[in-house]
Amino acid sequence: MNKLNFILIFFVFVFLSNTCQKQPEEEQRVVTISVDAEETNIIPSVDEQSSYTEYGPGQVNPNTQALQTSEKINTVGIIIGASSDFDTDVMDYVSCLLKNDVKINFVAGIGSSSAIAAMLAQTKKPELVKWKFFRLKERTNAQEIVENLELDARTIKKSSIAYYLTTVGVNGNITFMTKGNIVEGLKNNIENNKKILAAQIEITNEDIARLIAQRVFVFSYEKNLSVSKNQINGKMIQINMPKQNFSLMKKCEIIKENL
Repeated sequence: MNKLNFILIFFVFVFLSNTCQKQPEEEQRVVTISVDAEETNIIPSVDEQSSYTEYGPGQVNPNTQALQTSEKINTVGIIIGASSDFDTDVMDYVSCLLKNDVKINFVAGIGSSSAIAAMLAQTKKPELVKWKFFRLKERTNAQEIVENLELDARTIKKSSIAYYLTTVGVNGNITFMTKGNIVEGLKNNIENNKKILAAQIEITNEDIARLIAQRVFVFSYEKNLSVSKNQINGKMIQINMPKQNFSLMKKCEIIKENL
């Protein structure tokens, strides 16, 4: 009897020992996702033999001289030539300048482009300028255009981007002004845009002598606007706007080539 009890106790002990053993943990699977948050700027290579623009790569007039020094360009001025319509393609180039940490000291527009320049001075946001003029659709009345743009002379005058109102004489002489009635000046430029397009305008260093900036970008839509060949250290850079719309990447490459 004692032997039988011993055997029973032994089997009970073995059974309890097996049931109390710790179960193995289930193997855990970890998936790691690598996220590269660093922005990469891809600059396309430029074929020097390319003729995708009137003046070759960069749309730079060959008459425009390059700066002889290697100074870093921190400040620029912008002059927007007249166009047959309110063409805001130039705002993409302005965005490229801002992305390169270049400060815009002043802006001026010729003809109808004076309204585009005024809106940039007021908002300091190129994309907002494009949106404002997109909403204008095909309005032609100068009064309606100024009202719809909600241009405010006081805000423009207080802007960190100095605004120069322009007038073009019969002989093509251009004058940059900081005084006068901005709204009336804008209306006059819009109404006389066709006459301004018909004039042959040449911007000289004397014209921009009072406009402070290391480099002045002159964006021209029509061939009636040119930059004087007699420049001091190539301060002015003329960019002839193409008929087709380039990608933003290509526009930024053009800006980098001229900084």
